[in-house]
Amino acid sequence: QAELAAFFARLIEDDEDFELFVPQHLGLVCFRIKNSTNEENEALVNSINEDRRIHFVPSK
Repeated sequence: QAELAAFFARLIEDDEDFELFVPQHLGLVCFRIKNSTNEENEALVNSINEDRRIHFVPSK
C-alpha cells in the first residue's frame, strides 16, 4: 500500500489541479483541489464515494 500511496502522491504533485495537503505517509495521501473551498473538496469526495469503485475518507 505504501508504494501505491507514493505513486498516487507523485501523480498529485505533478497535477495542475490538485495539491498535497501534507506529505504522503505510509499509505495515507491527503490532497485537495488547488485554490478551492471545503465545499468543493467535499463535493469531490462525495462524487467519488457515490461511484463505489473506491472509497475516500474526508478530512478537515
